[in-house]
Amino acid sequence: MPIYEQSFRHYDGPRSIRRMWWPVAWQTMRPMLKPKPLWLFGSAHLIFLVVVSVSFFVTAKLKEIAPEQIEAATKVAQAVEVPIFGTNLSLATLLYVYLDVSFFIMLLLVLATVGSCISSDRQNMALPLYFSRPLGVTDYILGKITGIILIPLGFGTAAIFIIFIQAAAYFYSLPQALEQIPLLVTSVVALFSACLLASVSMAAFSSMAKTARTANGLFIAFWMLSGTVAGMLRQSTGQASWGAFSPRMAWRNFAQDIMGAETQRFGRSSDFLEISTTAATISIVLYILLFLYITRRNLKVVEVVK
Repeated sequence: MPIYEQSFRHYDGPRSIRRMWWPVAWQTMRPMLKPKPLWLFGSAHLIFLVVVSVSFFVTAKLKEIAPEQIEAATKVAQAVEVPIFGTNLSLATLLYVYLDVSFFIMLLLVLATVGSCISSDRQNMALPLYFSRPLGVTDYILGKITGIILIPLGFGTAAIFIIFIQAAAYFYSLPQALEQIPLLVTSVVALFSACLLASVSMAAFSSMAKTARTANGLFIAFWMLSGTVAGMLRQSTGQASWGAFSPRMAWRNFAQDIMGAETQRFGRSSDFLEISTTAATISIVLYILLFLYITRRNLKVVEVVK
């Protein structure tokens, strides 16, 4: 006889209590807190921050020591496609570049650590036990998604604030820095949307599989094939809107638009940013809803109904 039939089989109370999702989130988060993935993920962010900090310091000193040489230096930088903050590289574009790189690193972190977030519960037949307790499917899904999101969102938000504070200290007066606060907010929104896409996609694929290897394979196939298919459709039809088929391309356009980043970076055009903002936003929302539906449907079949 299953354990849940011996204990909570005749439970008729509320299906959910306050913060029931948090233990699920903590359990999901634990693989990310292991020293190796945490160190690698943190090091990637640290390297980017060091490069940005050195760039800020050098640019600020150059403006202070030889302000008359800035225009000439800018022309040289543009010729060799080297970004100089405050001249051919704005704060919005810098934060956008960081988020674009961070999105890729985050996908690798999710792939390396939480492929078994739901598949392990399926493999160990733990889902009937979960749902025999006063824990609903919604609480379980919320806990899983929150557990995947928190670490990347925390690191990314901290990095955004560090970059913003350094830029404000070196290049902006207080009124100018206050004018940049909306950019700070939109950067966090763009980061959150990237974290949400990564987390709900992994949760969906993990709910479909019984092993972490299968979930990881589905995760890799989706993110690679969606970009490849989107590129092929764009080239064959000549319509940039097909790029919205790829959630990563759609997110890039969405982030660039709400942050006001420049379409051309360092003298190179960004063709994937030709997707309309409406199409990009709709694509992101539909992908999130689709993954949530897949996850809930795969879990609903094992829920213990009283």
